[in-house]
Amino acid sequence: MQKIYRKELEPLPVPSRVPADAVAVDEEDMCFLDVDDGMDENLDANDDECDMSNQGQRPLKIKKLTRSELNRKARRKEQLKIEEGKKMREKVKRDVECLPDMIKDIEKEEEEREKKRLRRAVAKQERLAKGPPRLGSSKFVPEPLQVLLSEEITGSIRKLKGCCTLAKDRFKSFQKRGYFAPRKHRRKRRM
Repeated sequence: MQKIYRKELEPLPVPSRVPADAVAVDEEDMCFLDVDDGMDENLDANDDECDMSNQGQRPLKIKKLTRSELNRKARRKEQLKIEEGKKMREKVKRDVECLPDMIKDIEKEEEEREKKRLRRAVAKQERLAKGPPRLGSSKFVPEPLQVLLSEEITGSIRKLKGCCTLAKDRFKSFQKRGYFAPRKHRRKRRM
């Protein structure tokens, strides 16, 4: 009795084929139809359904392999394993033969890296020698050059008046030579 109730309560299985006289199938239904390729995942649970759907046909039997076929498969598997081993040995052999070339390439790359590192170190030393020494937390920033435009120059260059920034110019010179630590300019706060 329980089997009968269980069969009645189970949902209908998705048909593997749609009859030609059926109504046009929606895209949603197509997804369900594509999923079922005739292979049931739960063969044990669906045995009763298969019996009902295949009433006139014999159930599909899985073909059992004979001893000779099993032996043939085993020999083939072993043969493939041997061939794979041969290929690996040949590859290792080729790699060993190429080893001196690979070592030369590695040494050449290391020499290039060392030369590059030395060039960078020398360039850094030159850059530090050219610039002012770093005394404080902030870096020395030179004043921008003050240049008069040709429209601003009137008459002779000898008649130009000098700028009255002598103290600031001297202070920047001292900072550049390393007598004073450079500092950031603080703006005066208005209250």
